[in-house]
Amino acid sequence: MANQSIGALALPMDDFPGTGALLERFREASFRALPPQERFEIVNRELLGLIQATPSPCFLLVPFLKYLARITEEKILDSRLNQTGFESWLGHDSGLSFEENRLVRGKLVGEYLPREAYQQVFPIGGGKIHPGSHTVTAHNPPDIDTTTASFITWLDAFAARVGSALHIWNLPGGRPGDETAFLFDELFTPHVFTRLAKDRRHIAHVGHDILTRDRFILARGERDLTTYRHNRYQNAIVMVDEGGFYVGDWRLGDIDTVGRVRRTLTGALREYLRLVTAELSLSFGKDSLTRAEVAAAVASLSERPFQWPHDLSVGHLPDDPRELDALLSKIYGLEGGGATPLKQVLRCFDERTGSDFASYFAALDRLLEDDLWDGAGLLKAGVAPVFRAFEAVHGALSRAVRQVGAHTLRMDVVMQVKHEVLGFSPNYVTTRATIDEIRDKIHNYEHITVVFPTRSGKLLPVGTIHAEELEKPIQGTVSLRDFANGHEISLAGHLEVISVIDHHKSEIRTRSAAAISVSDVQSSNTLLAEFSFARHDRYSLRGQSSESLARQRRQALPPGPEGEASLSLARRLIAKEEARRRSGAAHWVHPHRESAEYLCFLNAILDDTDLLAKAGWRDLEVVCELVNRLKSLQAGEEVEILGLEDLPHTPAGVATALRRLLTHPELHSFYARIYAMKERLVEAHLASAAAGDDLRLFSDTKVQNARFNVGQSKLYPGNRPTFERLRAPILNAWLRRMAEVRATQPGVDFFLQMISTVRGAAESFADREPPVSLRDEIWIRFDRTNDQVASQFRLFLARWRNHPRLDGIALSPSVEGGPVAERAFLTHILGDVFGEDQVAASENAALPHAVAVLRFRAGALNSRKTDITPYLPRQGE
Repeated sequence: MANQSIGALALPMDDFPGTGALLERFREASFRALPPQERFEIVNRELLGLIQATPSPCFLLVPFLKYLARITEEKILDSRLNQTGFESWLGHDSGLSFEENRLVRGKLVGEYLPREAYQQVFPIGGGKIHPGSHTVTAHNPPDIDTTTASFITWLDAFAARVGSALHIWNLPGGRPGDETAFLFDELFTPHVFTRLAKDRRHIAHVGHDILTRDRFILARGERDLTTYRHNRYQNAIVMVDEGGFYVGDWRLGDIDTVGRVRRTLTGALREYLRLVTAELSLSFGKDSLTRAEVAAAVASLSERPFQWPHDLSVGHLPDDPRELDALLSKIYGLEGGGATPLKQVLRCFDERTGSDFASYFAALDRLLEDDLWDGAGLLKAGVAPVFRAFEAVHGALSRAVRQVGAHTLRMDVVMQVKHEVLGFSPNYVTTRATIDEIRDKIHNYEHITVVFPTRSGKLLPVGTIHAEELEKPIQGTVSLRDFANGHEISLAGHLEVISVIDHHKSEIRTRSAAAISVSDVQSSNTLLAEFSFARHDRYSLRGQSSESLARQRRQALPPGPEGEASLSLARRLIAKEEARRRSGAAHWVHPHRESAEYLCFLNAILDDTDLLAKAGWRDLEVVCELVNRLKSLQAGEEVEILGLEDLPHTPAGVATALRRLLTHPELHSFYARIYAMKERLVEAHLASAAAGDDLRLFSDTKVQNARFNVGQSKLYPGNRPTFERLRAPILNAWLRRMAEVRATQPGVDFFLQMISTVRGAAESFADREPPVSLRDEIWIRFDRTNDQVASQFRLFLARWRNHPRLDGIALSPSVEGGPVAERAFLTHILGDVFGEDQVAASENAALPHAVAVLRFRAGALNSRKTDITPYLPRQGE
């Protein structure tokens, strides 16, 4: 491995051992027949077991992603299994302690460090854990710089447990283009985008992001409601059916409202017991009693309607009889309600509740048996048999009444009463419900249940949201990477920005003591790499043993022929020895994590600096350090193959450093392969744009200052012949694209596109600029009927004309296409700024609208941030 170049560096792509056997088990019909929540529990519990079975240190992100993907692709569960689903289970259901949970996270992301190690990028000092879920987001649209910065930050946030709930990586629009995804696909598989990243263009928490399973009690239908305790509104009791699906919530207020209905029923039964006792006592208390009289009394007790006695209506609510009717008809299927004959009602209770009114009726029948009556139908002498028969009736009826009363305490019965008799519909929100929707639906309840709709259409309860938590103004936190303003992406008001890393002009408001780093470097990943270096120098051994470190120190000291390089190596080796003593077995960084991180940083910095063409000294030093660290990881010992210490920090020194880096074989081995891929992609995008099939050529577009749509298409010298050949249809395709943008975003009314030529791998390695014959272009189009936009175009040109880099770039303005009046209008404005004799005009009948075109020497202007944005009028100008 040490003899390979860093461009050939590859990381393992293995599955967890035993994954195949697990999947075979999950495919079995018996497993698929399990309830959804049981399958979810098993799938996550097995995944946890695989992670815990892997010894530390390790970097399990790839096998983790592949496991999630296989579960999803084979439809093992009723929903996709993503990182947030596993993290939710890990936090709520795994039973792990806080640090055990963090160790699992550390294994997944390849480093397990003290939380304070992340304080440079997150405000988590003093053991602080921010409430709610934490989102790490890229800007819109995501390029390589923001994608990389947000991904590495998500790894750190996930490991550190910045928030109390989920840790979300957000890429607006989802999977980025092939150019951005190339290295990610190679290092982490394409599942890194489908299983990890969310695609929200507006960052706002939803039900899944803020739910909790703390104080969340699932109640089964057969259980007695008295076995569950609300504990003064603290607990959320949610009833589920035999399959574990949501039925409804049992709230503290339901005890009184539902209890009143069941008391109406049990009260009626107890009144019936009293009436039976009274009527039989009166009958048997007569001086003379015949069997016919008792038979008539028994028939009366059985055939009378089951309705609330009029003499007990005082003290009861007017709705009680109506609710009793509804109870009997809707719950017990007695269409006649309270008018149904008692014998029919009581027999129905036996069928539906398991009561034993049959014994009561049998006891009544025994009152008419021959052993109590003589041949004339008169009561025989002796009270004992009468009392025994009377006691049998009373006892059987009392037991049956209690049995019905017990049945009405079952959770499934009280929920039926709540929904079907009282008309209270289940009140819940789904996992995708917004904060506003949740606040609207929770009303004055103490909590609301969050459900997940399964493929079958049933609802699976996954947690609850408590009102006191929902009332808090801040529901979660956000980290911004490669931007620090409200224009790049929309943030909901209930989110607080706590971490920013940016290299642009920043404009951010936050009430938090945020960790903010904004510096004048070309790539935000330059800053992230510096933070990473500091953290890894404290805890990473780069896979080296104490013996290896000791041997290397002996070789490095005393200084050799190149004393400074040897001293530099010695300092690094001493730092590694300090890291070994500091970490011990408790904390670690896996070499594969470090390698992957450095490769991502290197790719992003090279891209954002156009292969270092726009790099400053700080960017160059970080690139140099990345190459040395990657080579050290590859060699298994500290090596230093590149250095810039001998160069002055002057423009000449920067130029020398740039040449030294780009012409070094190790760095060239990395960027040559990537930039060959980029050149092929640009070639394909040019052809697709010209054909009108695919407009990814214009995907790098940002709306700036609310109304300016500014895009940049970067070409390599090898792409220029294709561009020149297809320029006319490509320009026409851009006009159609701008019309589509205007239709969907009417507030955007100024369109500018840079066609920039940047050095490719071959030119960079040979230190060769693009041929002077090549001309880059800026296209500008706006609605000339809008006087305000026209004024802003004039203002932009007037400011831009003073750009210090315009001298010596052979700038030539022109106007192409469109009606004569449009061409004349644009020509007049350009003439006012650049001089009428300097502006050319051409009909170009293929173009339906006039376009202002500014041509200049290729490669002279290639930074939208530097060459365009500062000159755009602000809102109100």
